[in-house]
Amino acid sequence: MKQFGIFVFTCIILLSGCVFAGAQEAVYHKISVAEAKKMMSELEDFIFIDVRPESAYNKAHISGAVSIPSSQTKDRIQAEFPDRNKVIFMYCETGGRAMVVARQLVRLGYVNVYNTGSFSRWSKEMKNDAK
Repeated sequence: MKQFGIFVFTCIILLSGCVFAGAQEAVYHKISVAEAKKMMSELEDFIFIDVRPESAYNKAHISGAVSIPSSQTKDRIQAEFPDRNKVIFMYCETGGRAMVVARQLVRLGYVNVYNTGSFSRWSKEMKNDAK
């Protein structure tokens, strides 16, 4: 009987290891401006966030972006966009703040989070499109 108990215990451990081995940690996606623009053109419902300070947004921002400064994202995203499956694109001045916010949103359970990098990359891409 003792051997049967050990056998059952071993099977449970092995099976639980198989289940957890398939589980992956949720991650955000780092994508290029070109990839973001393509995805945005194909999607009907998404949010595009400028996580820079409000003053930077007021000076200049990418068309279609809404200002949700990184200091406010946790509270505002949860309140304004409770759907954890919502596709969220974001950018900041250099890409660093967007990375921090993207990680934060993934920890909150959002599964479609895309860091598109920096404002300067967007600006450069827009100038290239205009040529």
